[in-house]
Amino acid sequence: MVPAITATSAIEQLQTQSLQLKSWFEHRPDTIHGLCVRKYPAWLEPQCFFKANDHIPFDTARFNLMMNNSQHLWQVTLDMVFYMKRRVTDEGRVADASILFTVLDDKDQPRVVDYLPVWEGSITDNESPEQWVDFWFKRLTKSPRLRRIFAYKKYVEELES
Repeated sequence: MVPAITATSAIEQLQTQSLQLKSWFEHRPDTIHGLCVRKYPAWLEPQCFFKANDHIPFDTARFNLMMNNSQHLWQVTLDMVFYMKRRVTDEGRVADASILFTVLDDKDQPRVVDYLPVWEGSITDNESPEQWVDFWFKRLTKSPRLRRIFAYKKYVEELES
């Protein structure tokens, strides 16, 4: 059983992590290697961080997820959104603050991939922003909703054998 976390605590933890991630983006972060998508190597290329404002309701970190299937290199632009309010899940339950992953379609409109709930211990004080991003993207790659990203993948190049 996953330890419970209060809604206030989840929001506070997400706000703290958002500030750390914003600072990390300001220092031009390196690529995050070591991901695996459907048994193929993948990596994240950090793009930019958007602070919440009148047009963007929540802090958002944008990444290019690069996937190598041994023949071709593919790219999907994903946003990691610090979703800091309650919502109703697909199953009709009320969920507290969470990490929302969206994929950008060909018109740069966000399409929901998955909401991943925050729980006690999912955010620790001694993790670097890079480790934290790696943790959440690895959770996303294990989600059954990951398949939603493949409709929006973009061909990058053919790889030499």
